[in-house]
Amino acid sequence: MPRVWTKKTDRIRKRPEEISAAIEEVSRGSSLREVSRNYGISFSALQRHVAASRNKENYVHKPNLTVRQVFTPEQEEMLVKYLQRCSKMHYGLTSNDTRKLAYKYAKALEINIPTKWDEEQKGGREWLFGFLRRNPRLGLRTPEATSLSRSTTFNQHNVGQFLNNVQDVYSRFNFTADDIWNCDETGLTTVHKPQRVLAEKGLKQVGQITSGERGQLVTMCCFINASGNTAPPAYIFPRQRNLDIIVFDHFVKHARCSKERPLVLFFDNHDSHVSIEIITAARNSGVYLITFPPHSSHRLQPLDVAVYGTLKTRYNQACDDFMATNPGKPITIYNIGALSQKAFVQALNKSNIIKGFEKAGIWPFSRDIFSEDDFLMAAVTDRVLETPDQPEPSASAIDRERPVTPPSATSRVHATPPPSTTQENVASPASTSQILSPEDVIPYPKAPPRKLIKVGRKPGRTRILTDTPEKEEIEERSKRKVKFNLMEGKKENNLKKIKSKHDSNRKTGICITKTAENESSSDSESFEPQDSSDSEFIPELPEKDFDFSAENVDVDDFLVVKFCTKTTLVYYVGRVEKELDEEYEMNFLRKKGNGFIFPLVQDISCIKKEDVVLKLPSPFKSGCSSRLFSVLYFDVDLTSFEKLR
Repeated sequence: MPRVWTKKTDRIRKRPEEISAAIEEVSRGSSLREVSRNYGISFSALQRHVAASRNKENYVHKPNLTVRQVFTPEQEEMLVKYLQRCSKMHYGLTSNDTRKLAYKYAKALEINIPTKWDEEQKGGREWLFGFLRRNPRLGLRTPEATSLSRSTTFNQHNVGQFLNNVQDVYSRFNFTADDIWNCDETGLTTVHKPQRVLAEKGLKQVGQITSGERGQLVTMCCFINASGNTAPPAYIFPRQRNLDIIVFDHFVKHARCSKERPLVLFFDNHDSHVSIEIITAARNSGVYLITFPPHSSHRLQPLDVAVYGTLKTRYNQACDDFMATNPGKPITIYNIGALSQKAFVQALNKSNIIKGFEKAGIWPFSRDIFSEDDFLMAAVTDRVLETPDQPEPSASAIDRERPVTPPSATSRVHATPPPSTTQENVASPASTSQILSPEDVIPYPKAPPRKLIKVGRKPGRTRILTDTPEKEEIEERSKRKVKFNLMEGKKENNLKKIKSKHDSNRKTGICITKTAENESSSDSESFEPQDSSDSEFIPELPEKDFDFSAENVDVDDFLVVKFCTKTTLVYYVGRVEKELDEEYEMNFLRKKGNGFIFPLVQDISCIKKEDVVLKLPSPFKSGCSSRLFSVLYFDVDLTSFEKLR
């Protein structure tokens, strides 16, 4: 029999009302053949219905089209609800898992199943097809990969704390939609994701031109407010660090805020964005800073909810158009500004922005924007903390296949208290099977309880950064971090001294004594925090008649320059292309083994003259092939620069 049966005749199935009328006319004395001709019902079918209606009052014909269906409609409805809840918990069942669930559920209900189900220990493929056809609410979907942190952290407690902070700030000033802002960054790469194209069917691979295998990333910061307006975006290019305060000043300039006209700025709570400089500047500019709970920006941040998806799609379209109109020319970081401008205008429109704030419950403010189903993914880890004297469970982290053996009729879960064991109150198998649900056979995934272990970094939370308690806490943590980095830097320098003495003694054959250890211990005991700039060192230079100072620098000279990060210094080698007033325009090289090469895409940037560390002699080349001949070597020992890129 085919999977989908196709009717081959024009005969129309009679309705139960017509069959009841024909039976009533036969009961009044009309002949079967005459009534069958008048109503268009076959003689044998009418004779069968008349025989079935004898000695029955108010007989109604009910066609049995599910004579071989395994589960009843009520049981299938419970299966549908179970599958829907599992998918909302982010532990959805595959088609193969669903067939196994159907087999275990049928065995627990003790109903008749096909023999092939017992052979394969799962339901049949035809049953699954019919089940999906009878329940069109379900479908085979490709899930989006969601990290465990995002699934478990978006819960009622964290969202409730965030909404409390929002309500607290809204109550301090009469804010309007123009005063509610959101800031977030996204990455734009020179290697885009091609769109779908028309191609020949049956081909295993269909290609589309991109700029390369791996591209360069440019960070784009967008600013939107609840009225649908935007501020000009900010771009952060490679090797440009510690620009948070510059980006914030850019926002304040275009938002035109002050202490008399304050505004609210929402952004994520990553540590790289939280600094005492930004908090101080925000308090002076009248900006209330509110951070989202960790790992919840996909549901609470307006830019992520309604804007960035469209922005990436439009950006990929613009990149496709660029590659089509400029054959053979790759996209570089210098083209990203123009390409993203087209996507910015199309994606950051007023309707998308307003909808993003509305869906996040930020503006208009709404505590009921999320239902209980939205927090089902966090139900897996909703657990009670154990006391220290309780033993740890031996179960796995998430136990889906807990009851492998179907429960017996006496051990099944009841919604009401168990009845008495008298003979007249014993439930029949049919009534017991009606209250058995798929959850009783395979429970929902649940993480076991765990003890509270206070180790590692303090977990993040939503905060109002501009409040005084939060500001003081961040300031104290910054001081501790600076002190710790200074201590670690001193220890690292002491280890370098010990290692260099060991190496020199090993070369000269001198016996190693404990003098180095004593010196290092005395140095560590008398350590005092100093300025990190004093610890900068110059590598050992060859004894040649060459001026290594950075005072006399000409075009085409090679220099070692430094870039300051939050915690350390990074060094680069580059060639001077142009000398400006207080800066050098340089073409930077990349370190490759013991030498340096120019990248395929030129890396040209301006650096301040005060950041020049060392002037290098002219490089020399080695090797016979073109690949080896492109490597430049300097007759200088640069191993002391550990973070030379």
